[in-house]
Amino acid sequence: MGYLCDDREMPMTSALHAKTASPPPRGERRLVSALFLDVCGFTRISEQLDPELVTALLNRLFERVDAAVARYDGYLDKFIGDAALVLFGAPSAHEDDAERAVRAALDVLDELPDLEERLTKELGVRVPIQVHAAVGTGVVVAGVLGAGEAARYSALGDGVNVAARLLNQAGPGEIWVDLTTATRLRGRAVLESRGVVPLKGREEPVHCFRVLGLTATDESRGLGRRAPLIGRERALGALRQAAERLNVGVGGLVTVLGAAGVGKSRLLRDGLSDGFWSAHAGRCISYGRALPYHPWLDVVASLLADESLVEGLEHLDQHTPRATPRVSALGLFLGEEADDRLDAAARREAAVDALRDLLTVAARAKPTVVSLDDLHWADDASVELLDALLPIAAKAPLLFVIVRRPEGGEEAEAGLTQAAARLGAPHLGLELGPLSEPDTRRLVARLLDDDAVLPEARLTRLIRRSGGVPLFVEEQLRHLQDEGALTWSGDGWVFDAGRADQSESTLPPTLHALLAARVDRLPPHLRARVELGAVFGEEFDPADIDACLGDDTDDWDTLCAEGVLAPARAGRLVFARPMLQEVVYSTLLRPQRQALHAQAAERLARVSGARAQHALAWHLERAGQAAQAARVWAEAARSASHVGAPSQAIELLDRAMRADPTQSSALALQRARLLLRQGRVTEGRESLDALLPSLRAEAPAVLLSRALSERALAAYLAGDGPEIVRFAEEALLLAEPTGDRLAHAEALRRLGMGQEFCGEEALAQATYRRCVTVVGDAEDRALIELAAGCTNDLGELERHAGRYEAALGWYERSLALWGEDPPAFMLLIQTMNAGAALVGLRRLPEAIVRLESVVVEAERAGARSVLPEALALLALALGAEGQPAEAAERAAAARDEAQRQGQHEGEAFACRVLGLLAATRGELEEAKRWLGESVDVFGAAGRAVEEQHSREALIAVTAGEAPPRGWLAWAQRAG
Repeated sequence: MGYLCDDREMPMTSALHAKTASPPPRGERRLVSALFLDVCGFTRISEQLDPELVTALLNRLFERVDAAVARYDGYLDKFIGDAALVLFGAPSAHEDDAERAVRAALDVLDELPDLEERLTKELGVRVPIQVHAAVGTGVVVAGVLGAGEAARYSALGDGVNVAARLLNQAGPGEIWVDLTTATRLRGRAVLESRGVVPLKGREEPVHCFRVLGLTATDESRGLGRRAPLIGRERALGALRQAAERLNVGVGGLVTVLGAAGVGKSRLLRDGLSDGFWSAHAGRCISYGRALPYHPWLDVVASLLADESLVEGLEHLDQHTPRATPRVSALGLFLGEEADDRLDAAARREAAVDALRDLLTVAARAKPTVVSLDDLHWADDASVELLDALLPIAAKAPLLFVIVRRPEGGEEAEAGLTQAAARLGAPHLGLELGPLSEPDTRRLVARLLDDDAVLPEARLTRLIRRSGGVPLFVEEQLRHLQDEGALTWSGDGWVFDAGRADQSESTLPPTLHALLAARVDRLPPHLRARVELGAVFGEEFDPADIDACLGDDTDDWDTLCAEGVLAPARAGRLVFARPMLQEVVYSTLLRPQRQALHAQAAERLARVSGARAQHALAWHLERAGQAAQAARVWAEAARSASHVGAPSQAIELLDRAMRADPTQSSALALQRARLLLRQGRVTEGRESLDALLPSLRAEAPAVLLSRALSERALAAYLAGDGPEIVRFAEEALLLAEPTGDRLAHAEALRRLGMGQEFCGEEALAQATYRRCVTVVGDAEDRALIELAAGCTNDLGELERHAGRYEAALGWYERSLALWGEDPPAFMLLIQTMNAGAALVGLRRLPEAIVRLESVVVEAERAGARSVLPEALALLALALGAEGQPAEAAERAAAARDEAQRQGQHEGEAFACRVLGLLAATRGELEEAKRWLGESVDVFGAAGRAVEEQHSREALIAVTAGEAPPRGWLAWAQRAG
C-alpha cells in the first residue's frame, strides 16, 4: 500500500508516536490561557455559616474544579481563598488551550446544581452556590517561583493579570474572556461582545466578551469565509472516485495523512459533499484519550437519528434476538447507564456487535460513508472498535475515511495498518504535503479577492512563514486583520504597512499554540537540541549542535521523524515549519537565550570563514557580550573591505556601533574611511566633520591624528588643496610625539598628497620618501599599505612628469611590498596607474586591456571611487588607438560618475579628456566648452597646476591650433 501524494506514489511510513514530556526544569516564556474561578458572595456565605461548613463547601467545590482541570489537562496553580487559578498552556501547551479553559469553566458551572443538592444533604443547610469565571490569554513567565519549601511552579504575566481583573466584571454564572482568548476561540464558541472595558491597574482598556456557549461545528477561521481547496486536485479526484465506487457496491478504506492545517478536513468537505451516499462523521478531540469511544458518539447518534435504521435493528432483534437489544446496547457509545446484568467485557461485546449490525443495515439501505477526523487523538478503545468494524467494508458499500496527523500514537497506527492488511477491499492512502509557492499565492489571492492587496515583500514573507500550510496562511491574514493592518473598506481590503510592522513581532496566537504543543511533546534531551537549533537559526548544521551537546544521530532522526525538523542542503537541517523556530526561540527567557547564544559563539569561534565570522558576532551580541561582538563585526568589516566589498563593510561597521556604542568613535572613523574609499566623498566628509569635535574634546592624540588624516583624504578627493595640507599638518603635529608609526605615516602620506595637489612636487616627493622611511620593515598590514601607497605616489609623480618607464618601476615596487596577497582596492589602483603609464608609452592595446579590466572589476566589487579616473584613462587610450566614438562614450561616463560621487578632480579630468578628444576630431567649439569647464572645476577645487594644464590646452584650441604633440601626457596630468 502506498500513500498517494498529489501526483506521485510514496511508500507508507509508520506513524509518529505521541510523547508527553515533562517541562524543562527552569523558567520559560509561554503563551498561557489563565482561568480564574471564584465563588460569588463568599463573604456573605462566610458570615452565615460555621467555618467548618464553609470549609466543607469549598472542598467539595474545589474537588469539581480539580476534576475539570484533570479532564482538560490544565495545571492547578493555586487556590486563593474562595478562588482558583488554573493554567492552560503551562507547563505543557495544547493547540486549543483557550477552548480547554472555557470548557473547564463550563463544566464547573454545569455541575453547580448537583453540587448544591449534595451539599444540602451533607450539611443540612441549603446554600445557593454561584460561581463566575474569566479567562485571559497572554505571554507569561512560567517556572518555579519562591525558595525552599515554599517554591512551586507558577506563572507571572499579563494573561494572568487580565484574567484576575476580568473576574470582577463577570456576573454570577458568567464567563468573560479577553480579545486574545476570543481570537483563539473563533469558530469554537459563541461570544457576546461587552465592549471595551477599563480594568483596574491597566492603562489601556480591554475588549471583553462573554461566553454564551460552545459551537457544535468548527467554523472557518479565515477572513470571514471558508478557504478554497487549492493544489489538491489529484487527491480530491482520488477521494471522489473512492466514494463513487460505493454506487457499484464497492466499499473500502481511505486514510488521509497530513500535518495540522494542510487541508485534510477541507478535502473531506469538498470530496464527500453532495453525494448519493449517507454520511456520518465523528471527530476526536485533543483531550479525549481518557474518554472511551468519544469520536464514535456523533457517528452512532447520527445513525440512530434515522428511524428506518432503528427499525432495521429492531427487526433483527425479532429474528435473531440477543441478551441485550441492539439499540440498548449502543447506549455504551452514547454514555448511557450500563446494564448491571452484564460485566464490562460482555457489555462491550454486545455494543460492538450492535454497531456492526447497524452499519451493515445502513450500508445495505444506502451507500454509507463514515469519517473519523483527527484519529491521532483517539483513545485506544475507539481504535480497537475501528479495527473490529473495518471488515464490513469488504462486504457492503461502506467507506471508512480516516483523517490523521503523522504524530498519532504507535498503537493506533499499528491497529489501523493490521486491519487494512486484513481488509479485502480497496485501500487508498492520501498524503497531503505543503502547497507549492504558486498555489500558496493563489490561496492568498482567493482569500483577499485580489493578489495585489499585500506588497510583494510582505506577501513573500507571509508565504515563506506559512511553509505552504493553508491554515498558516489564513491565520497570518487573520492576525493582520485583528491587528488593524488589514481592513475591509467596502470596496476591498486595505493594507496598513505601519500596523503590519507592529504586529510582525508576534505570531498569531492560534499558530503559536499549535506549534508550541508539538514541541512540548518532546522529551527533555530532544527539546534541548531543538532549542539550541532555534538559537542557531531556521536552518543549521547539526554538527554545531553535536559539538555543544554531544553527537547523537538517533536524536536527529527522531526529530525529523516527528516532523519537527527536516533535511536541508549539504547535510544541514531546517525547522519543518518556519514559524516553529520562532515559537521555540520565543519560549526562552533572556538568560537562557544568552547562555545558548554563548554556546553557539564558543562553537563558531573555532570555525573559519566569513560566514562563521558574521554568525559569531551575531551570537556574541545576543549573548550580551557587546564588546566582543563589536570587535568581530569590525574585523568582518575589514575582511569585507580587503576583498573589495565596501558596502558590506559599512553595514558591518554599523552593526558593530549598535552592538557597542562605547567603541563608536573608533568605529565611526573606520566607517568614514570606508565611505571615502567607496567614492561616497560628501557622506564621508560630513561624517568626519561630525566626529572631529568630540575627538578634539576627549579622544587620544593618536585617534584624533588618524581622523584628521582621513579628513585630509576627504579634502583630496573633493579637490581642495589647501584643506588637504591644513588637516595633514595638524595630524602630523599630533602623531610625531606619540611614537605611533601608523598615525605618523598616515599623516605624512596625506601631507605629500596635499603638496602634490598644490603643485609642490619636489616637496611631495621628499614627504613620500620620508613616509616610507617611517614605515621601515614593519610587517603590520596597515603600515605596508601606507608604504605601498607612497611608493605608488612616487610613480605618479614620475608619470605626470612624462617619465613613464620610471613610473612603471615604482608601481611594480609598490605591488611587491604587498607580497602575494594585495588588497583588491590597491590592486585596482596599481593596475589603473600602470595602464595610464602604458598610454604614455603608446603601448595602447596593452593599456586598453588593463584599463578595461579595472572598470569591470571596480563595478563588480563596488569600488566605484576609481571609476572616474579609470574610465577617463580608458577614453584616452581608445582615442589614441583611433576609436573616437568609444573614447567619447567612456569619457562622458567618467564625468557622470565623478559628478554622482562628488569627485571634483575626477570631473575636471574627464572634461579635459572630452575637450581634447573633441579637438582631435576637429570639433573646436565643443573642445573649448569642455576645456573651459575643466578649467573652472579645477580652479574651484584649488588645483592650480591642473587648472593651468587645462588652460594651456584651452588657449591652444581657442587660437585654432591643433592639439599639441604631447596631448596624451597633457591630458594625464590629473590622473
